[in-house]
Amino acid sequence: RDLIYDSRTAVQQAAIKNLAQANDLESIPKLLSLVDANKAGLFAIIQQSIEEMGANAAPYVISQFDNAATSVERGAMASLLTRCTTPEAYQRIELFLKEANPNQAKTIYKLLREPDDQKSITLLISGLKSESWSVREAAADSLVVKGPKALPILIPALDVPDQTIRGYLRQILKLVTQKDFGNNNEAWKAWWKEQSSIEQKS
Repeated sequence: RDLIYDSRTAVQQAAIKNLAQANDLESIPKLLSLVDANKAGLFAIIQQSIEEMGANAAPYVISQFDNAATSVERGAMASLLTRCTTPEAYQRIELFLKEANPNQAKTIYKLLREPDDQKSITLLISGLKSESWSVREAAADSLVVKGPKALPILIPALDVPDQTIRGYLRQILKLVTQKDFGNNNEAWKAWWKEQSSIEQKS
């Protein structure tokens, strides 16, 4: 475990990877202590390690998030929490997004394109109402990357009262489905109902 503090970058990165592969949960606090001393590429290795440990790592990262002294530290932990995808992890991510500056929010929304669950899609949709154009674009881009798996949530979301969100959703749907029903929400829903019926029969 102490090799993760080695001054040689290659040795340090290899040690971190080995701990992740061994699912060494007791090493997580040590890994998280390295985040403030971020070197080129080191945070990405730590992030990958947290992802490999998955939900088991969540309590440790959440504890670090809750005790973070600065917004920068909370942002780093929120980024790692996108790799844990537990309800408690998403609760902290949602909390952070309410206080994050545009650059921090963009980072989180870009990371949320990778988890394969409904909550990440819901959070991305909420990002479409941001006051920052660049944040809205980051959330929209991630929803496009999600692709067809996001459709069961995107289609019903067309009923939201916010006109800006509806506009984004229609553009996203157009890119994902290669269909264009314009502002006709009922046509989108009818198409999706038909598609769902076809999938169930196949």
